[in-house]
Amino acid sequence: MNLQQLRYFHKIAALKNYTKASEELFVAQSSLSHSMAKLEHELGVPLFIKQGRNIVVTSYGENFDKHVAIILRELELAKNEIQQASNKSQGTVRLTVSHTLHHHFLPSLMKQYKSIPEFEKVQFQVSDLESTASGIAQMAAREVDLGFGAKVEQAGCCYFEVMSEELVAVVPINHPFAQKENITMQELCQEPLITYNHKCGTRYDLEHFFHKYGVSPQQIFEAQNEKMIASMVSAGIGVGIIPPIQEIGMYQVAVVPLENHNMKRSLYMFWLEENFRPPVVESFRKFVIRTIQNKNI
Repeated sequence: MNLQQLRYFHKIAALKNYTKASEELFVAQSSLSHSMAKLEHELGVPLFIKQGRNIVVTSYGENFDKHVAIILRELELAKNEIQQASNKSQGTVRLTVSHTLHHHFLPSLMKQYKSIPEFEKVQFQVSDLESTASGIAQMAAREVDLGFGAKVEQAGCCYFEVMSEELVAVVPINHPFAQKENITMQELCQEPLITYNHKCGTRYDLEHFFHKYGVSPQQIFEAQNEKMIASMVSAGIGVGIIPPIQEIGMYQVAVVPLENHNMKRSLYMFWLEENFRPPVVESFRKFVIRTIQNKNI
């Protein structure tokens, strides 16, 4: 049994006439008859019964045709999916994105990309990046294609820097520090510090700054992201160091610049080197790199 036989059988079962089937399939009628005889011999049951110039599909043939129809339909779907996946102008790019890149950076990139006529049909599926480590795990599971967030060193993961963000202190709105024009790292780290956990690359950036400025936080609480840090600071649990997120006004916190410290964290586009990237994904990845390098965002 082969795919050609299944296609021949399905067409004959639909038309119930060898002559018409041979015309639509552009195959000699004798070839169809020979092919169906071999198929019936292999299955051990009659699929058709001759009735004058036409044929009748047997009960065996009807049941068999139900399965053949599904097989041929699935093959057609698979063919279409493969063709779409091989087309850089169509398909879906699946992204997992750090919270602070949602508001301007990523929407601007997507808008620029889709403004190119060749890519106007490309779709994007965007999810929140819980942490860089979780994003890498999603890529390993083939759930997302590209990530945007902080850097965590891991073998096989490639990074391209897309932007940097200033880091500022956030303190409870009724804290004495809230009245200061700026604050030093030494002052800030005398308070309980709420910071990112080690699944987030920004935690390593902050530890680099602690070492650089010779400070050691007295007490550390860990949180998952900027909003959780701001929420815990608002509750009076401690102070934090985060980028000035757009929603900061929702929390009972004050933003205080860090004195004499040009503290920034870098954010990256990242991907797994070993993962196959469909043309639609690879095209967007290269577009991001080219756009950043040309400073068009």
